[in-house]
Amino acid sequence: MSKKASYYARLRVRVEVGAKPDYDRDRLILEKALHDPNTPAVSKRRTKFYLAQTYMEMNLDQKAINMYEARFKDGGWYEEQWYSLFSIAKCYEKLKKKAKKDGQRLAELENEQKAIVAYCRAHDFRNSRAEAMCSLAALYRKKGLNRLAFMCAMEAKKANIGDDKLFIDKSVYEYRIDFELWIAGSHLADKKDIATKAHQRLKAIGQKLPKKIGQRVEKNDQAYAHVQVG
Repeated sequence: MSKKASYYARLRVRVEVGAKPDYDRDRLILEKALHDPNTPAVSKRRTKFYLAQTYMEMNLDQKAINMYEARFKDGGWYEEQWYSLFSIAKCYEKLKKKAKKDGQRLAELENEQKAIVAYCRAHDFRNSRAEAMCSLAALYRKKGLNRLAFMCAMEAKKANIGDDKLFIDKSVYEYRIDFELWIAGSHLADKKDIATKAHQRLKAIGQKLPKKIGQRVEKNDQAYAHVQVG
């Protein structure tokens, strides 16, 4: 394994296990590799991907969006392409939250719409991954748009992840889709049967659920279901 390949492998493992990073160091190394004329085109794809990841972790979200777009346009490994599109949506959600905090209502709405489009774009590119539709369901649920949230969660439920390996969010497949189905469906008179079944599946997981979600599952009443969880 070359030094560059070894470095990318360590970066991937670090991201997956949540190890403590040195973003400034990573940024310098990756930017240097990206602008090095001796870096092969295939390596530059990986460089762009992890540079975008680094920008996002440093809260340089617009730079991350631009780099993820560049990585997607380069083609190559479809899982990296999909994750680039998915991460663009996450960056727009971060920009939305920042705009809301700063009281910039127009920027908040603009970034929200861009996040919605980006989630749909990611799902259209690879609908075997559920993360994009599950995240969009959560976005709509927090806005009180339960019909749209339910539709997105049902679309996520159809996903068949197959042999994908890159940055899989296991929580989506284990309980988050059912959580969105339960909450959204409980507000819809014609979907309560599906909501009930989703709740039963969540209850079967029991203490393995995150604390806040587990508490809501145990309560299982409409008033509690209205309380929002991030």
